[in-house]
Amino acid sequence: MLPSTSLSRMRLAGKWCRRGAWIIAVVGLAVIVYFNFFVLNNSGDQGSPGLNFNQLLNSLALALLMAIPIFFFFLILFAVGTVLDYLSTGRNLLEVN
Repeated sequence: MLPSTSLSRMRLAGKWCRRGAWIIAVVGLAVIVYFNFFVLNNSGDQGSPGLNFNQLLNSLALALLMAIPIFFFFLILFAVGTVLDYLSTGRNLLEVN
């Protein structure tokens, strides 16, 4: 196997890790918006015209609790993709010195 082949595979894996990180972030944001604004806010008392302050705080707290692991996995996947991309750049000793 040529070294350039494994380096190109590492670069491809890094690219897919970064794409996967963005996909996780977008899907996670969509789930947060759907869950908090369409499920939680429509399941309460239908007689009130809007949200009261307690309902709003509960909704924001749940959104924050859902966003923390999404942000964590986004950062981990993006960092792994960046490291793989950096390692696949193929440097030789003359360029370093």
